[in-house]
Amino acid sequence: MKFNVKTLSISALFAAIVFVVTYLLQIPIGASGYLNIGDSVIYISTFFLPFPVAGLAGAVGAAMADILSGYAIYAIPTLIIKFLLVGIWGWIAKKGKSRLVPNIIIAVSGIVITCIGYGIAEWIIYGDIKAAFVGMAMNSLQSITCGIIFIIVTLYIRSTKNGKNLLSK
Repeated sequence: MKFNVKTLSISALFAAIVFVVTYLLQIPIGASGYLNIGDSVIYISTFFLPFPVAGLAGAVGAAMADILSGYAIYAIPTLIIKFLLVGIWGWIAKKGKSRLVPNIIIAVSGIVITCIGYGIAEWIIYGDIKAAFVGMAMNSLQSITCGIIFIIVTLYIRSTKNGKNLLSK
């Protein structure tokens, strides 16, 4: 991994975009958090940044949104879950040869990891397995939405003249 000013700038930009999209475009769902589309930006960051850097950018941006939205209790789980997500997504994206299949695998893995990760976090936070299952339902809705946005955006970018080179990391 080559870490230079360009990589640092792009990672800071993605952390800021993740924060803004997560913080400003959210639907509160009560005590257990809010729905947002910030994960779609985190998914996209895996095409522009190497794993550890993309993972930190996505995790920090999402955790900042949790803290400033009044859900600081989720900041640590968010840091861990988003970092793990990006590691898996980055690995899948590098292995994929076609345009659509890796994107679908990334989106599906995002649903599974997010639901399990936040399910465990809510079980620990609330001490109630029922709360974890309710949260998993909401997290699956968010993950599916973000996955669809991610697939549409990356297919569009790849269809443009410069997009093929842009997303061919």
